[in-house]
Amino acid sequence: MTKARVRADPRTWARVLLDRYLLGCRFCRIHGWKRRTFRTSVFPGGRSGAAAAVVIPWGGADPERVSPMIDALALSLFLRCDPGALAALQAATVNPRPRMLERLARSVACYPQGLTGAQIAALEEEFDLRPPALGEDAERFFVDTLVWTGDLSTGPSGRAIGATLTYSFPADGVTWGLSQVSSVGPNILNAAFATEYGSVNLDMGRELVRQALASWSAYTGLRYREVADDNTAMGESSVRSAARGDIRVGGRAFGTTTFLAYNAFPTESGLSTVGGGDMLINTSHFIPTRYSNPDDNYRYLRNTVAHEHGHGTGNIHATPCDQTKLMEPFINVNFDALAIDELRGGTRNYGDRFAGNHSAPAAQQFGDLSAGGGRSVLQPGLSLNGAAGFGGTGEDWFAFSLSSPSSVTISAAPVGGSYANGQQTASCNPTTPPTIDASAAGNISLELRDASGASVLLSAASQPAGVSESIDAGELAPGSYTVRVVDIGPNPVANQTVQLYDLAIRVDDAPARPLVVAGIDKRITAQTNCFFMGDINSRVTEPGATLGPESYDWDLDADGVFETVGQAQPVFVYPSNGLYGVTLRVTDSLGSSDTHTIGVTVFGATTVVDGVFPATGQRGQTVPVVIEGANLKNVSSAAEFTVAGGGVAVVGTPVPNALGTQVTGLSLQIASDAALGPRTLSVNNADGSGSRVAAFSITAPEPGDFALLSPADGAVTASKTPMLSWGASGDAASYRLVVQEDTDDDGSFDITVIDQSGPALLQFTPAPGVLRSKRSYSWSVEASNTAGVTQGTGAPREFRTPVCAGDADDTDSVDFNDISEVLARWEQSYPSGRSGPGDADGNSLVDFDDITAILSNWLNLCP
Repeated sequence: MTKARVRADPRTWARVLLDRYLLGCRFCRIHGWKRRTFRTSVFPGGRSGAAAAVVIPWGGADPERVSPMIDALALSLFLRCDPGALAALQAATVNPRPRMLERLARSVACYPQGLTGAQIAALEEEFDLRPPALGEDAERFFVDTLVWTGDLSTGPSGRAIGATLTYSFPADGVTWGLSQVSSVGPNILNAAFATEYGSVNLDMGRELVRQALASWSAYTGLRYREVADDNTAMGESSVRSAARGDIRVGGRAFGTTTFLAYNAFPTESGLSTVGGGDMLINTSHFIPTRYSNPDDNYRYLRNTVAHEHGHGTGNIHATPCDQTKLMEPFINVNFDALAIDELRGGTRNYGDRFAGNHSAPAAQQFGDLSAGGGRSVLQPGLSLNGAAGFGGTGEDWFAFSLSSPSSVTISAAPVGGSYANGQQTASCNPTTPPTIDASAAGNISLELRDASGASVLLSAASQPAGVSESIDAGELAPGSYTVRVVDIGPNPVANQTVQLYDLAIRVDDAPARPLVVAGIDKRITAQTNCFFMGDINSRVTEPGATLGPESYDWDLDADGVFETVGQAQPVFVYPSNGLYGVTLRVTDSLGSSDTHTIGVTVFGATTVVDGVFPATGQRGQTVPVVIEGANLKNVSSAAEFTVAGGGVAVVGTPVPNALGTQVTGLSLQIASDAALGPRTLSVNNADGSGSRVAAFSITAPEPGDFALLSPADGAVTASKTPMLSWGASGDAASYRLVVQEDTDDDGSFDITVIDQSGPALLQFTPAPGVLRSKRSYSWSVEASNTAGVTQGTGAPREFRTPVCAGDADDTDSVDFNDISEVLARWEQSYPSGRSGPGDADGNSLVDFDDITAILSNWLNLCP
């Protein structure tokens, strides 16, 4: 049948259109509907027999009027497979085709470049090629009627209200996919990441996903926080659950000739048929020319994820497919993530990165711009939400101060350009949509005001739409100021309301700081590789400035010190659970720097006690200790630490270091009667428990200081049996007395003549005959505790026994032998103060006086 004949018969024309749209109706097949049933029940005289005629009030018999109706009905059935759609069409009084085409354009899948004609034809037949896309310098945006808002709900689009979304990664094996879009089955995304980047580098793949989300938060009012996932099957709920993320990311393999990924819109209550915001990545595309391509920090993968999340935040496909927009149906890697059109769509729904600064009290604070040599402010890609923007979103407020007089100029420059822009109906259609002027979507007015925002100091509003407004404030006095940027309209509908602009507050000739993006808040398992990527979304703002590998410094443990220097993408291993504020500092080639901090939640750590220092303590002491180990970051009470065996209390307030590998601030209070020996120290808190056997040992106290009392050092005793005495030593259990003799009076103590120990020994008297007359002796005492720890008195003392007059041969008696000894050593001399054989009178010389001493004491015994 010729085309003319087909169009001449409305019923035949209707069947052709239905065949076209229902041929690949996967959704209808899933729901058990049959194409023949649809056709024959709607149009009388079908192949399955007659059915009641359907009266369409706006249809008539004109083929040109019937075709839009059939087109709309086919689209409705294709997207919804809903019998109620027929009743709705019968009751309609206007052509619903535009509404149905809108539904079709709510594509949730993205397709790779380079497909063959046959592959594209097959996809058109199965899915009508409903995809998401990417683009550079994107120029248009189309959004759903319902988007995320606040923390967390859904609401009308176009209100420029920031939203905070949680996100999570379900475990492999979790049922993943939406039956309205694809088959479902076990999630395998984590395994795909491990295969691609290495078994210990799962977080590298996840961080690339996070950086794609960060490309949205860098310019819009979207904020993200990673949470745990309870591993329930992929669903379509738009209601927050503490058990999983608002946005969940998983994957399955579907082959390389079909979609790259798909993502549900925020809610199915809008124009889309699938909601919930979750993402499915087709893992088959981990091949060298696609996801596995490392060029530009794996831009192919990141742009795919950023595009899909665009759907997850309410953005719809746009045409033409000229590789200028992120949200085009086909992937493009000529640019990185968001382009102009995505900025406009994102800020229309969620505001810019300073979302909420729509009054003087809520002004974005830039701080003191003259301190430290001064700095300027250059903020690209900000947005105004139209003169009648919801909740005052058509104006932005900023605040700054000056601590010294400074020359200040302020400008607000509209940006966006002019471009063709159309909402996708199918494939890349429309191919020649209207042109919009994004630079003239609004008309900017600029004001410099006082600190309160109540008084206008200077203003600029003379330029037409699309032209910058600027204020030359000259030299401003020290003080605080506010800046108001407002869209005074009009806002031509054709230009889609949102006006992007670049803000500049130039202070003297000072440069501006770079835009720093460390990423988004994340989670990581302890003792695994944690990846950071600071160079993907960070940008310079000052013309002429550049960034290099040396530009990136990190404080990874939140201790205030940038210990990782000159590394754009460091990898770190966290030993302890906890929340770490990780800060990235970026310094451009002109020396200007700024920081950005994200939260890193570490979980799954094992508590370990490696040691206690010092490792010993005495009874009765309170010993300050340092405890080393892992997973000690969140200890907060001494009660979380225990020492086995009793008699030891842990006191004080624990002070963990930044990584939880060391705890100070605690002391071990040891009872005076605590059992001696090694003890096990344990820690137990909400993060886990750990212990170390023999981490600490209890010893008896060391003996205290004490002194030798008598005889005095260097004394000559009255007899050869002097009493030796000394003071008591605290905590001493016994004492040991050692006496040594100088046998030949040469000043060297040759032999030990007394070695006496006792538990209460504080004095000792040598027995007769132990010490000899005219001899020098050294003596010392050592105190010991029950553990054998000793304490001495320092250097030994010396004493000398008395001279036995007449005893020249050291026999302790005076007799004829003494005369013989004198004669044998006649006139021998000894060192001064010393004596020896023959010296009967102890004057260090053997002479006639010795004979006299012998005779005077003849037959006497020495004392």
